[in-house]
Amino acid sequence: MKKKYIYMLGPVAGLIIFTLFFYIPSDRAYEAKQADKVRQERAAKEAELETQAKARTEAILKANEDAERHKQEREAKAAREKAQQDALATADAERQKAFNDQNKYKDEAEGLQRQIDTEQKAIADLERQKQDVVREQDFLKSYIDQAQSNVKNIANVLQKLADAEKARAAADAAAKKASSDNS
Repeated sequence: MKKKYIYMLGPVAGLIIFTLFFYIPSDRAYEAKQADKVRQERAAKEAELETQAKARTEAILKANEDAERHKQEREAKAAREKAQQDALATADAERQKAFNDQNKYKDEAEGLQRQIDTEQKAIADLERQKQDVVREQDFLKSYIDQAQSNVKNIANVLQKLADAEKARAAADAAAKKASSDNS
């Protein structure tokens, strides 16, 4: 049985030697390389971010300067345009006032004529409505007279029907009495 352990001893010893002298040192060296690599990448990113931040700051400052310059140019241009507009507005106001005065009196005359025409139409409409009301009133009077005569005629017919019904009832009663006397 001792021979079996001897055969196992060589590979186990080789495994232990390999692990202690090759694997563990190379693993530690690999982890150190990875840590250095991560530190270098982090340092590179920080440097890049710092460069970008400086570039952004410079761009913002330049943009602010450009914005200020554009603002001043716009203000100067606006002042020039306002002066031109004021001059044009003054000339236009004078021309417009003359034109408005001319049209004002013309429009007033036309407006008064339209009011006269409108009032004349309103008067004509009122006259027509008055005539329609008079005709309707006459029609209603004749209709009421006719309706009242119809009511009287219907009352007479109803009275005649009631009298005829009483006469028939009396005749029926007399016939019944006569038939009971005959029997």
